Amino acid sequence: MANSKASNFSKFISLVRDHESPEIFKTLNDVQRQELYELCWEFMQKRPTSKVNLSIETLYGSDFLILNMLDMPFIVDSVRMALSRAELDVKSFLNIADISLSRVNDNISDWNSGSNMEALLIVELANIPDKKTEHILATIQAVAEDVMLAVEDWQPMQSK
Repeated sequence: MANSKASNFSKFISLVRDHESPEIFKTLNDVQRQELYELCWEFMQKRPTSKVNLSIETLYGSDFLILNMLDMPFIVDSVRMALSRAELDVKSFLNIADISLSRVNDNISDWNSGSNMEALLIVELANIPDKKTEHILATIQAVAEDVMLAVEDWQPMQSK
């Protein structure tokens, strides 16, 4: 099983690197970027199926908003608008959509084989004042839940 986890992690890193651009996370060197991606991998391991996993982590002088959930239309634009309304300085925004994986008991069991398509958003923000962190998390959580409700409601409405 340990070999499978290592293989899944390698696939994850390859996927993230495929989505990178030269401008993304330019304040981080390669070692720091690898540490950020390892943090994201561990973070993804904790996501309960069909739920939103959200955190703000501070690394190397920047705050990173990390969001992992089922991939849904409108989530990227909705999160961007919420961050803009909060007047936060977004340094980098990495969206990795259509991550196909299988979960068993909420743990990632296999990569590129599941029917669950997940998204991972990693947003580098200028330093967030401590007093604003909880408000930002609550706002993004509400946005993600609203998107989930809209998407879930939209599909049955289309079939009528």
